[in-house]
Amino acid sequence: RLGLRHEAQVWRQTASQLKVKINRCFFDTTTGFFYDRQIATAKHIDQDGCADGPLLTQRGRGSEAFAVLWAQAADTQHAQAVIHHWRAPKEFASYLPFPTAALSNPAFHPSSYWRGRVWLDQVYFALKGMQNYGRKNLAAEFAQQFVSRAEGINDARPLRENYQPLTGAGQGPGNFSWTAAHLWMIDREVLKQAKRSN
Repeated sequence: RLGLRHEAQVWRQTASQLKVKINRCFFDTTTGFFYDRQIATAKHIDQDGCADGPLLTQRGRGSEAFAVLWAQAADTQHAQAVIHHWRAPKEFASYLPFPTAALSNPAFHPSSYWRGRVWLDQVYFALKGMQNYGRKNLAAEFAQQFVSRAEGINDARPLRENYQPLTGAGQGPGNFSWTAAHLWMIDREVLKQAKRSN
């Protein structure tokens, strides 16, 4: 759009290479999920071009995969494996969906910061990730579940920074702007889009 054709070609090529590396270095085929990787030494990489430390699977599943599917960086097969975990009630399909740590995660705690609370930006990444891989109706179902259960969405209480995944109670400061912004984006890009499609 800017007429920078050479730069656009370079960025597309770089993105394609990064996608290959993300799938090769951060996806665990045994558990079917994307994880962070430990860096054992700052200067070494293994024969696949990944950091030489192991995938941090022992830490349990978390929000690392949300952005991968949002950015359309996952291979289709990997994305479907991740969505399988997102749909599981003992994983990410809690009362409020998409906690930052799966319910099966050893560190999960519904009121602990980044160990299970639900943030609207992370919910948005997961919903858009589902849409990106052909699961628009499922994304709309999860969005509706969040909107109907989270405190303050349908009443006079303020929107909160994050939410308790097992009860829907608001946590953190009230009148939080990124919660409002992402709620508007979810309504516009997921819920209203699903209504137009059906």
